[in-house]
Amino acid sequence: MPRVSAASLSVIGPSGVETIRRPNPPNDLDDEEQQVWRHTVQSMAADWFPPETHGLLTQYCRLIVSARRISELKKSVEKPKKGRKFDLLTYRRLISDEAKVSQAIAILARNMRLSQGSTSRQEYVKKRPMTLKKPWDQDDDDE
Repeated sequence: MPRVSAASLSVIGPSGVETIRRPNPPNDLDDEEQQVWRHTVQSMAADWFPPETHGLLTQYCRLIVSARRISELKKSVEKPKKGRKFDLLTYRRLISDEAKVSQAIAILARNMRLSQGSTSRQEYVKKRPMTLKKPWDQDDDDE
């Protein structure tokens, strides 16, 4: 297969440049969830989210905002107002809910290849030196 030059790859074809529009957030997301949508979509390539992934992305945005709200509730329970006791039962429930939401977020992020562990970029992969010598690479000293 012949090599293709960088110059020939940069030529615009007869149909021109194709513009890929990033998807807009659905109307059923609230303002904060739409902000998460926009941030997530902007952080990835323009064609990263085809229409079949929009349901997953919608739920991901809802869960991110839910995790924030659970965290806020947890903080309010951690520091009760004057005259109130620390509510251990509510605190435990919030920790459990936070863990479940975090797990769901991680699964969705992995499925949409948003998390670091789900993507592989060659420039970030550590190069491992070869430690084993091949038989044909033996030193002459071994003889």
